[in-house]
Amino acid sequence: MPTSAADVLACDATVVELAHDSSGNPLTMGRSRRFPGVAVRRAALALDGGCRFPGCGARVGLHAHHVVAWGEGGGTDLVNVVMICGRHHRAVHRDGWVIRGDPGGELHFSRPDLTPVRRPVGDIESLVAWLRRTGSATGPIRPCAGAGERMDLHLAVSAYLDNEALRSRSG
Repeated sequence: MPTSAADVLACDATVVELAHDSSGNPLTMGRSRRFPGVAVRRAALALDGGCRFPGCGARVGLHAHHVVAWGEGGGTDLVNVVMICGRHHRAVHRDGWVIRGDPGGELHFSRPDLTPVRRPVGDIESLVAWLRRTGSATGPIRPCAGAGERMDLHLAVSAYLDNEALRSRSG
């Protein structure tokens, strides 16, 4: 069995009960089981609002992913769980994309080569205006991917900016 397949299975394993404090807030699930229970999944979904992968925001087909892998000592508690869609969960486990948390609770996303995923600032109209000003966009711009699915705008712009940086260094 490939290591990536084992990682996916290890991430999506068994269910365990969740302990709550006196106010009903989820506490910790410990390390006896890997799969987050319903309470942790609900709390993570409420906190994350959808897929946390930059530019995605999908709200269906979400997976509870361990930021620090269970097999590497990460717990199945709210501070170590992030909601990501199935496509991005596969990107992490099969393609080597990386999600890391810092002590302040911020998440950082990186490509398999550990290049950080940059997030453009502003809305789509500001982005289109910038692309037109720089001469990078000459035709109509429609925010959708090839088969009509929702485009991962932040990822697309990040890739575009990386390509522009490479072109400017080689030209």
